Amino acid sequence: MPFYDYRARDLNGQESTGRFRADDPDLAAAILRERGLFVIALTPAKLEEPDLFSKLWNSLRPVSARSLGIFFRRLESLMIAGYNVHEALLNLELGQEDKRVKRAVQEMIPQVAQGFALSDLMELYPIVFGPHAVALLRAGEQAGEIPQMAGQIAEHYERESRIWRSLRWPLGLLVFALIPTPVFLSLVRFVRYWFFFQVAPETMPAGRFEPWLNALIHWFIHDGLTYAFPLTILIVLLLMAGQIALHYPGWRKQRDRLALTVPYFGGLTRASALARFLRCFIAAFHAGTSFHEALRIGGDAAANTVIKERITPQIPLVREGKKVAAALDEMGFFPGSTIGLIATGEATGRVEESLTQAMEDIENYRDTQVKKVLVAYWFIGIFYAALLTCVVPAFFFAFLYGGLFDMVDQAFGVDG
Repeated sequence: MPFYDYRARDLNGQESTGRFRADDPDLAAAILRERGLFVIALTPAKLEEPDLFSKLWNSLRPVSARSLGIFFRRLESLMIAGYNVHEALLNLELGQEDKRVKRAVQEMIPQVAQGFALSDLMELYPIVFGPHAVALLRAGEQAGEIPQMAGQIAEHYERESRIWRSLRWPLGLLVFALIPTPVFLSLVRFVRYWFFFQVAPETMPAGRFEPWLNALIHWFIHDGLTYAFPLTILIVLLLMAGQIALHYPGWRKQRDRLALTVPYFGGLTRASALARFLRCFIAAFHAGTSFHEALRIGGDAAANTVIKERITPQIPLVREGKKVAAALDEMGFFPGSTIGLIATGEATGRVEESLTQAMEDIENYRDTQVKKVLVAYWFIGIFYAALLTCVVPAFFFAFLYGGLFDMVDQAFGVDG
């Protein structure tokens, strides 16, 4: 559904501008008239792509799941308390820690005041609001259950935040052990230089300072500049490149395909995407949406381009009468037990109950995958830390005592 930019005047003659979604220009003009606006100009919107620097910066520092979880949890609480969407956004503008979220809220407030759907406006800020959040909120708007869907979106982001907090220690152990490794190994050489400047200065270049400072200067010139610092910078750049690859918009399709195939993490990615798909599909179906339209909304909510590409060809087939269970089975992502539950629901007329049970099964499977990923990361982190603990002392003693043996050989005239 395309976006349209408009310029219009209200009954008081006050001019306003904005952007919203509509099927075609005639429907867009009709929507504006229903809101008491007289159209001055209405043109198809040209969605501006962020520049390369903005994409890279937002990839390095994406909006955190914690910030979005708080945002949607506050939206749920305000609307349950009786606030409408516009009043809720006015309240949400206060206390936003992330400037990108705050700016998006500020720009959406006047549009919401004119009656435009919040999900349509959120879609204009893909850097802030993910496609699954937009799709779930749109399903909630259609069902008249915005607070409930906002709560489900908040639960998703809160779960994601908990997962990353759980992975923080093993990942941190890997990263902070990996970055200083070249420095640690080269500092062993500094200890050796210090020893020689202290015990046998004649074997080292002439120095004008204290032995430790002469050793530091010698290490900086011969090891720091040529090995330790360049390698450390290279590792940091590789980590930054990995962070960009995880969030850069232009690489989404390749990233989604890779995420489904990585051992352990691939199972978690698939289970999370299917859980989002089923949750949104159920909400759309509950709102009275047709099966084929619910499939489209669910495909957007899955937030995985590979899964969405598998769903898209099934939408016209379901519109022509194909069973939902058969369509999902041809996707090749759902387990057989889930397909069986949905097929039974379609045969007995208890589709929503069967879909709910299928969603709970998928979410239980996702929780199991989370535990597997945590165990794998902890194992790798502990193994690497143990390996580093063994390697560094080994290098230390090899360099130190190797130097002592060299001194003894030189003193006694032993030929190497």
